[in-house]
Amino acid sequence: RSAMSGALALVPEREAKYGLPEGMGQMVSGWRAPNPTAYNFGYLWAVHGLFYWARDQAVVEGRISSLCFGNINDPVQLGLRGGGSPFVHRLQRLIKDGLLNRFWQVGLAECMSAPRE
Repeated sequence: RSAMSGALALVPEREAKYGLPEGMGQMVSGWRAPNPTAYNFGYLWAVHGLFYWARDQAVVEGRISSLCFGNINDPVQLGLRGGGSPFVHRLQRLIKDGLLNRFWQVGLAECMSAPRE
């Protein structure tokens, strides 16, 4: 954890060297849904918060076995032309809600969509 804290302290210094105009860093390092790509984040978003490091550390410390823990990609947006129709997104939400039902433990709900932020 101390190594991660040290690394997080270096991120603002590195971000300042991106060479972007003042206030534009969010475009490459922020969460920005919706946007014209299939990804809800700038291409350096994972670096900004050391996402993969934090996720992997959480997996180890929490002994998490879910294949979809920390999923940041929406399979509908990535897999369907145009990101999927409104109907497909409604269907996706219904399936996810069904998988989150407290009466059974499926463990696939995290795979159904990316977080909103």
